Amino acid sequence: MKILVTGATGCLGGVAARKLAALGHAVTGLGRDAAKGADLERSAIRFDSVDLGDAPAMRRHVAGNDVVIHCGGFSSAWGSKAAFQRANVEGTAIILRACEHSRTRLVFVSSPSIYFDFADRLQVTEDQAPARTPVNAYAASKIQAEALIVAVAQRGLDAVILRPRAIFGETDTALLPRLLRVARRGYLPLIDGGRAIVDLTYVENAADALIAAAIRPQGFSGEAFNISNGEPVAIRDLFARIAHGLGLQVRTISIPFRFAYLSSAALEFAAMLRPARPEPSLTRYTVGVLGKSQTLSIEAARRELGFNPAVSLSDGIDRTIAAWSLSHA
Repeated sequence: MKILVTGATGCLGGVAARKLAALGHAVTGLGRDAAKGADLERSAIRFDSVDLGDAPAMRRHVAGNDVVIHCGGFSSAWGSKAAFQRANVEGTAIILRACEHSRTRLVFVSSPSIYFDFADRLQVTEDQAPARTPVNAYAASKIQAEALIVAVAQRGLDAVILRPRAIFGETDTALLPRLLRVARRGYLPLIDGGRAIVDLTYVENAADALIAAAIRPQGFSGEAFNISNGEPVAIRDLFARIAHGLGLQVRTISIPFRFAYLSSAALEFAAMLRPARPEPSLTRYTVGVLGKSQTLSIEAARRELGFNPAVSLSDGIDRTIAAWSLSHA
């Protein structure tokens, strides 16, 4: 198959592109990082640096492909509404129009943050409505992008939505680095003692889910699927596991949720007053993710996509720690 991967220089997009190429598919990757793009080309992946907002270029790139896997966009706990709108809503709309024009299947990477509303929720299924008030501008942009996809799918486009939870892996630039920056102080604050239960997704498993959706013989009509490792874990146990793997002696401190939430709100307010609006050291979304339980049901993905996480959470953490330790030796 001929498959176009946007965001191919990112963590998930890069792994998916390489796995697809190894399976013998003709893969084109789009991304912003020229150095990582050169690495992709060494893996027999055609690479081009294209702005997702460039409609004529996107139409040219989409044409002739069997599938577009859309991993590109702006993913962050902090940022302006305009930036999320431009990357995640307007960019997706451009790709949608290109896919509709060329009748190309679209596999869209969304986020389970669309469900989040600062409440404990276990085994959330895909029929759970998005939060009435999105937790942040990122979640709002994903809700809007999903609505666009469903609308076009109702007109006949072969399109599917995947919602992977908390992706981590060897090229992770979020979960492990952030934890390390805090842990190196010698103590680790845990909201409500780290009792929250969460799901994570090892990047190889997330990529397998994308590939399963890309090559499924049957068409799609805008369905959404939750994706995770299917191994819920308490935050305190997860952090202890990572700290032990890295050989860090870290003392944990329990912080009440309400205190953490109010502190993060104050930090956000202070950041908003500064001209550059820098990301605060703690956001309300981060407090919510670390302080409230949210796990996903992946039964629909197992049933419809044949998705079965091949790498366990423990093995994924070991691989990530080994790669990080090697690169920082």
